[in-house]
Amino acid sequence: AYFAADQTIAEALAATLPDQEDPAVQILIIETLVSRQQESALGSIQQLLEKPLNEVVRLKAEEGLGKLM
Repeated sequence: AYFAADQTIAEALAATLPDQEDPAVQILIIETLVSRQQESALGSIQQLLEKPLNEVVRLKAEEGLGKLM
């Protein structure tokens, strides 16, 4: 995605991740951050994992953490 090339926008996506409630949006943000190797997103993904989540989102978040660590 074109917007992912902008570091500021990627950081903003990471910041909004814990507040997102739509599973499709959560997955899209996780995939974008992981594809960019956005290590600064680790905290946001961990915060998301502390919440009740759709199982697919949980798996994607856990997979993303593994790839970023």
